[in-house]
Amino acid sequence: MKAILNDGTLAIYSHSLKKAKSVVCPGDFVYVGAKYADKNQHPRDTMSYVANQDFKEAKMWTRKIRIYKGMPLRAFVDEMSRWEGFTIKIWDCIPNNKHISVSICYQSGREEVYSAIRQAGVLLHEEKGMISFCPEDKRDRVAMRLLDGNDGRVK
Repeated sequence: MKAILNDGTLAIYSHSLKKAKSVVCPGDFVYVGAKYADKNQHPRDTMSYVANQDFKEAKMWTRKIRIYKGMPLRAFVDEMSRWEGFTIKIWDCIPNNKHISVSICYQSGREEVYSAIRQAGVLLHEEKGMISFCPEDKRDRVAMRLLDGNDGRVK
């Protein structure tokens, strides 16, 4: 998370670090994120603070294209659900051991996000703005099509 103060005051708290930073001067910049010490280690949360940044220059980090490298799938899905407005049916069905590396344009739309998730080797099911990673939801949809007589076969 990155935040720069343009006006007013802001208090930023990192739950995992149990650390807070108050910013009161325009141009104060705070970054809370994860850093990896080595490839095989878990991420370690960090908090950085820089005073008196140029606000126009700092807006550069609101890029049109976001690049994700080795991001945990659950964190990627969480961020994309806020951007694209879809809801996750059951969070526990998202695989914990999967990571994703992809570049996504902020105007790309849901289908490109879904495609990136599938390319990472994770199946998902979408219906009416809600996505599910649970295998039983995929089977239920196929079963419903067969019951309706709409199994895709030419008659």
